[in-house]
Amino acid sequence: MTTEKRLASLERCNKYMLIGLVVLAVGWAFTSTTRTVQAQAGENIIQAEKFELVDSRGNIRAELGVSDSGPVLHLYDENGTSRTSLGGTGLYMCDENGTLCAGLTVFDSEPWLSLHDENGTNRGSLSVSDESGPILSLLDENGMYRAGLSVSDEFGPELGLYDENGTNRAGLGETGLSLRDDNGTPRAGMGVLDTGPWLSMYDKNGTSRALLGVLDEFGPELNLYDENGTYRSRLFVPDELGPGLGLSDENGVLRALLSVLDSEPGLVLFDENEHPIWDAP
Repeated sequence: MTTEKRLASLERCNKYMLIGLVVLAVGWAFTSTTRTVQAQAGENIIQAEKFELVDSRGNIRAELGVSDSGPVLHLYDENGTSRTSLGGTGLYMCDENGTLCAGLTVFDSEPWLSLHDENGTNRGSLSVSDESGPILSLLDENGMYRAGLSVSDEFGPELGLYDENGTNRAGLGETGLSLRDDNGTPRAGMGVLDTGPWLSMYDKNGTSRALLGVLDEFGPELNLYDENGTYRSRLFVPDELGPGLGLSDENGVLRALLSVLDSEPGLVLFDENEHPIWDAP
């Protein structure tokens, strides 16, 4: 799942959490206050639209009823503040001020757990998506997505870090680490592939300009690219040979090779078809 899809999924979760609370509250308000108790002959059945439990002072501490959204259970503290609500949309827990603190629900066939601060702002959520697997999301005091940890079948474990504007600035996966600027453009990356470790640097347009690697079957090398991403220079030290420097034209065609082989320096020049046209000594 891409960053944009994750943010959209998180926003939908927040929206459905709020909708769930509103549905519970509004549906309960329209529940008929008329109590009907019927005892059918020969049957121990009690029927009513709403049940209330009160404490020794007559304060309502629990209500069970059926609203337009389905059956609803509310639990209240000694001050009459709803602290827990359970209905068809999910389970919601509030603090002493009635502010949402935690919610557990299922929407789009995906379970969601959300945790909120003293202002009711979602600060953390845990979900399991059919598409991307489990996702842990952390948000700041403005409800902005700042960190996400996920495990997907396609990409494996991933950690994403975001700035105050919600822009992805760093990502860590099982194959490497990527760093981005304030526009979300990749600027640096490093990792380990099957061929060996690598470090890459990009310009402001996200074009790779430098690549440093150590190839298991060749040795260390540094590649430099122009603004079009075309290979222009390669510095390498192959195993059992010697250092070399290759220079290429704007088409990526090798035009010059400077090397030291068997302690002897050498220079070879090539034409546009990479055919040698001059060499020394």
